[in-house]
Parts: sequence; structure tokens; C-alpha cells
Amino acid sequence: MAYASFGHGSKSGGYVQTNTIAVPPPLLVDGKVPPALVAAGAAVKDESVWSYEAGIKSEMFHRRLRLNLDIFSTDIRNFQDTVFTGGTLGFITFNGPVRSRGVELDSSFQASPRLRIDGGLTYADATGIIQPIDPTTNAPQVDANGDPVFRRYRRSQAPKLIFNISPNYEAPLNSRFKWRVGADLRHRSMMFNQRQEEFPSKALTTLDLSAGIESRSRHWGVDLVAKNVTNAISQDFASPSVDPRFSAFYGSYLAGPNPLRTVLLSLHASY
Repeated sequence: MAYASFGHGSKSGGYVQTNTIAVPPPLLVDGKVPPALVAAGAAVKDESVWSYEAGIKSEMFHRRLRLNLDIFSTDIRNFQDTVFTGGTLGFITFNGPVRSRGVELDSSFQASPRLRIDGGLTYADATGIIQPIDPTTNAPQVDANGDPVFRRYRRSQAPKLIFNISPNYEAPLNSRFKWRVGADLRHRSMMFNQRQEEFPSKALTTLDLSAGIESRSRHWGVDLVAKNVTNAISQDFASPSVDPRFSAFYGSYLAGPNPLRTVLLSLHASY
């Protein structure tokens, strides 16, 4: 089957209580920010999206192989991007154009009556146009005439490549039970955690292994699962520190790692 689709959606705007307005001292009124500037800075515009997709869905070799492939393009106007600054500004929200274009692959292959191999791949080039912050002034960048400067950057938390492959083998143990083993290899490429392609996280590849026994009727079973057996580690998220001294004096920042090696025993029953 070949198909094509188009979608359009929206997300309402509003006001962001945590947005902080940077106002030069001459514009202050009795030492306070004028109400009009507060309202203008706290307002967040409506977000709208246009999404296009085309692809194929197929089954081959007497349905032993399922192969789905599609290409996509998504354009977002006034994307509501919330960023943790790490300092006194806290969380602030920006509006700006964002796009994501790429290809997706989903497949499952029944290599033999007992061995099935599942897999998937996504390549997405997600970028956004923003007015970057000048590191010397900590204010939005402008040119010599004072006009805003805009540049295209990769979106934060958006790796370009993600794929997984999962072989699973299942065989009878006796007339009442069957046993199975499986693996799941996952990979994501490097990504940035903050705007302006800052706070990078290195690529991450994890391996999960499992073995289990299940009744032939599938009414109950037990599985031993080991996740991230190689103890691979990267950053799931990173940001500036809430204490600016950490960065200024120690060169450190905040980061949260992915889950490390975990072993668990799983029991299930159906009735």
C-alpha cells in the first residue's frame, strides 16, 4: 500500500508566569518594569503545525517480511520552546519557527519458525531559527544597527539518528511449556540539550537481554531481564547550574544520566 497524508494542528498561546523581562534601567518606572512591557514579554503566541507524510506499507515472502517506509516533513510556526537558563531567569519560553524532515523505517522478519527479528530506524533533521544569546552581554544578539540576528540551529533533545534491532528466539521446552530468549540493541546519535547547540550529550548504545519460560497456553510466564548490560552512560538531559559559581569557578553544570544496568525478574499471568 502506498499512501500520502497531510495534517494541520494548533496549540493555543497564553502567558508564561516565569518569563523574566530584561529592561534597561532608563525604562524603569519608580524602579519597576512598566506593566505594558511585562504583558508583552510574558505573552506566548499560538503555535501551529503543518505535517506532510508519504510512504509504503508492504508484506513480502509470504508475509515473512514486513517493511514499512515513509518520508515526512513537519513545519511549526511559533513553536513554544521552554528553556532552563540555570540562573535567576529560571525557565523562559520563546516562540520561533521549527522544522523536522526525515525518513522512518519499520520492519519485522520471520527468519525461521522460531526466530523473528524486529527493527526500526528514524533519521530526522530537526532545526529551529532563533535569536541567539550573546555570551558577553547575556542578551539577544543584534547587529551593528541594533537589528535582531537570527540563525538556524539543531533542536535540543533531537538526535539525528535513532535505530533498534531486536532478535527473539522461541522454542518448545516440553508439552506444557516453551522457552524464549531475546535481545534489544538501541542506539541514538549525539544530541544537544539546550538552545544554540549547547550542552551536548554523546551518542548512546544500550543492549538489553532477556530469557523466560511461558506456558503453551500463554496463561502465565516468568522472565529474567537485564537492561543496559554494558552499563553504557550518557546524558539524558543537561543544563546550566542554578548556582553560577559552579560554571564560573569549577566549569561544571547539571546533568542527568540515562538508567544504568538493571536486572529484574518479571512474572505475568492472564485470566
